Order: sequence, then C-alpha cells, then structure tokens
Amino acid sequence: MMELLTQNGKALALAALVTIGLISVGHLATAGDSDDFDVTKIYASHGDAKAQYQLGLLYATGKGTREDLPQAAFWYRKAAEEGNAEAQYQLGSMYDTGKGLPQNFTEALCGYKEAAGTGHSAAQANSSKILNDLS
Repeated sequence: MMELLTQNGKALALAALVTIGLISVGHLATAGDSDDFDVTKIYASHGDAKAQYQLGLLYATGKGTREDLPQAAFWYRKAAEEGNAEAQYQLGSMYDTGKGLPQNFTEALCGYKEAAGTGHSAAQANSSKILNDLS
C-alpha cells in the first residue's frame, strides 16, 4: 500500500492507518526495509524522540536507506535535545571518534555527560575516560 502513495500523501495515509489501528504507534523500523524507514521518518519529522533516535540509527547503519552519517548526527541531535539518552551517547561517540562529525572531545564529553546523567553505563565510562585523557 505504501508504494502507491506519493511523498506528500504518506503522512495523511499514515495518520489514517494509525487512526484505524492498522499501524501501532510504537512500531518503528527495526528490520531495515524501506517501508519501515519511511514510517520512522514520518514519526521523526513530527517530533517523536524515539523515532528520531531510530532514524539516526538507520542512517548510521544504512538499514532501509543508504548510510549517511551527517543525517545520523542530525537525527541523533534532535533526539538528544529531547532527552533521549541513547541519542546523547551516540552523538558523543560520533564526536569522540570523529566518525561522521569533526572530532571534538568537548562536544563528546557533553554528549556522554548528558547520557551518563540518566545512568547510561557506557556513557559514564567514556566520560571518565575522556576526563582522564584530558588531565
């Protein structure tokens, strides 16, 4: 059904499908096919932080779309601004490694610290590592 819709008609069709219960609001792309990618992108574009994080992950891994690290960072940042700890961690990691974003340990530390504040153990460890490396 999604293949028959135009780009402009997808949001309206999605709203109709959600309204009649054919698509669960919690269903986001995991398998990586293009229909799931499209649905996730619609939710992300409408401000859903979980979908924004998931879309970043899809762009980072190239599932359902081509790999695009700058787009991954864009969507991680949107989700991170909404308090999504996984997105904060991923953004910190991108700055830490210089993969997809210019390497910047100050920005990496900010991302890790935000995620660490929620109890994210990997972010806590990476935050400590950067602080030790810088001292």
